[in-house]
Amino acid sequence: MIGDSSANIAKVDRMFELSLGGPEYPVRVRLPIKIPCSDDPVELAHRVLQHHNLPIYMHQELSEALKKFIREESCSLSRHRAAAKLQQLAAGKLNTESIAQYWQQQDQQQQVCPELLSAEELPGLYHSLVHSACGGKLLQLEHQYSGEIAMLVSRRDLCISQLDEKQAAELSVAVSAGCSDSRVNAVTATHLEATQLATAEWDSAITGLKEQQIRNFRAMLRDGQVAGSMQDIGAVVESGPVLEESFTIQLGTQMKQMHNLRLVAADALDLCHYGSEDGGALPPQRIQTSLQLYGRNLHGLVIMVDNRINSYSGTKKEFGSVCSRATELHFPELCDQLEQIRELLVPAVGRWRCRHGSVSAAGRRDLQSVEERTRVEESTEDESDGASQQLIPGDVYITRHSNLSAVHVVFHVVCEDSIRSNNLTSRDPVILGLRNVLKVACLCDITTLSLPLLLSNCLSEDMSVQWCQRRAELIYKCVKGFMMEMTSWGGSEMNTLQFMLPKNISEAQFQSLSAMLPSIFRVSNPLVVTE
Repeated sequence: MIGDSSANIAKVDRMFELSLGGPEYPVRVRLPIKIPCSDDPVELAHRVLQHHNLPIYMHQELSEALKKFIREESCSLSRHRAAAKLQQLAAGKLNTESIAQYWQQQDQQQQVCPELLSAEELPGLYHSLVHSACGGKLLQLEHQYSGEIAMLVSRRDLCISQLDEKQAAELSVAVSAGCSDSRVNAVTATHLEATQLATAEWDSAITGLKEQQIRNFRAMLRDGQVAGSMQDIGAVVESGPVLEESFTIQLGTQMKQMHNLRLVAADALDLCHYGSEDGGALPPQRIQTSLQLYGRNLHGLVIMVDNRINSYSGTKKEFGSVCSRATELHFPELCDQLEQIRELLVPAVGRWRCRHGSVSAAGRRDLQSVEERTRVEESTEDESDGASQQLIPGDVYITRHSNLSAVHVVFHVVCEDSIRSNNLTSRDPVILGLRNVLKVACLCDITTLSLPLLLSNCLSEDMSVQWCQRRAELIYKCVKGFMMEMTSWGGSEMNTLQFMLPKNISEAQFQSLSAMLPSIFRVSNPLVVTE
């Protein structure tokens, strides 16, 4: 039966022959290969050279010949078996009912069990496979998935933009023609309904493609077989000149520890998205991020957010847009993680604060009303926006990601507009929130952390040069004190700490903040010996 043969394909032996070397050093290679072949041709060629003690310069020619031989023999065998099956089908020797029943059963099993790997099995299988010979193909497949989703998202945005322009033109014509208010309102309602319908259709298509990619990805991890071929690694895409300065510092008196500090003027979201989304050459950032995904050298990012747990406005919306342009193959989607935080963690934190009296009486009443509204409106749609679940400044919630360029963990630090005032002190809740961030990073193997030096994602007009100087000095001193506490926390050492400045900062102001850092931290300078 076709179904049985596809599940357990019989292999046949084919003899591979190739002449290597020149007339002075001729080498004849004869190697039996089973078709279909599950071995990597590059690794197979390396084993042949090592076993027969052949020169290494023959590796490329041998591997290319093996790839071509395996591809041609596999296609020939597939054509031969397909022709034989077609002849049996034409002669009436195949039971078509049993074949249809088999594939129907396979489709039902695929629909009933979409997740082929549990959350406990995925990390170990992925970590072992990405560090094997199939790691390159696996990363190329992830990059291909990202390109498909990014293309679909771009088409959605273009379609919605064109629809908005068309509707704006129609509404302008209706208003200029002197239509009544009821007519204008009817046209607006029709436009809104059309926009919602188009958005829902595109979102459904994107969600369906992501679910299909996750099923295929986990099925390949389970089987240990990765389809596709390894392409060239692309170059690092530079968006332009970046203001950047690096320092090596020492902390401690007796047991000195070395840390790397970087001061860079760039958008925090530049660390999240890849330079290319066309699914072509494999970005080198993806290789590093994937190899460290389940390791002990994770990368973290701190962004400042308001007290609403969503991705509807500001930096949160931009961050959510970056996350939506690639399939999250390992962790829940960003919207699902935020929903879980809203439903489970925030009410629990509110109850803890009420019991321990860590908020004022007014704040306690607000938290109690939040819990009451949560219980009453648990089944309503209004709960999804998180408006009834408020966080306070200094709170931090964490999201995990595997589809970002150079970030594994994102710390969302809650702050208010008062963060831009001049009277910020080292005991401010937001500063204490940064301390908690550093502590969690130290305890959870996050060895590289990026945080905004001015506690702001952008540089506004009210941020004068003096204001930036005072804010940078405060953050430098507080972070230095927190880093000196790391020895008592245990866990991993913070190897690299990156201070992010707004992208539109002037070069003179950047140099001023850069010169301030060595005066606060103890910078390791080389010893210069002169005669």
